[in-house]
Amino acid sequence: MYQINYRINLTSFSVMIVFLISCNKSLKSGIKEQAVYIGEKKNIINTFYVYDFVDSSLIRDHSLSSPHYLGSETYNYYFSHNSNIPNQELMNANSFFEAKNSIRGYSFSIKYAFRRGVEGEARFVNCFKFPNDTICNK
Repeated sequence: MYQINYRINLTSFSVMIVFLISCNKSLKSGIKEQAVYIGEKKNIINTFYVYDFVDSSLIRDHSLSSPHYLGSETYNYYFSHNSNIPNQELMNANSFFEAKNSIRGYSFSIKYAFRRGVEGEARFVNCFKFPNDTICNK
């Protein structure tokens, strides 16, 4: 009797572990890199698609792990998964200003935005909640 329950519990535990690992992979795969601009002074703009099931805390953690050079600016823009992103315009921009302007034209689709400044200070904004925040390019 005890041996049967032990095997059932062990099997249930194993299934639960596999399920949790696969859920974690799904959450990380819910953020898809789209385009990167690296310009003068190593200023960086990254764009990503993000699926609705991804929690904002995971997106924030993702943004904090983005490459950044002191003395430069890094922006991450997380767009709704069904949005248009100006990937070609971004990658072909001739200046940081031009790259920022290409994003500005699509700012209505930005769900989250992140900025790391020249001193390394970080700021993360929910653009659907705060659409007029300057980081959201409005």
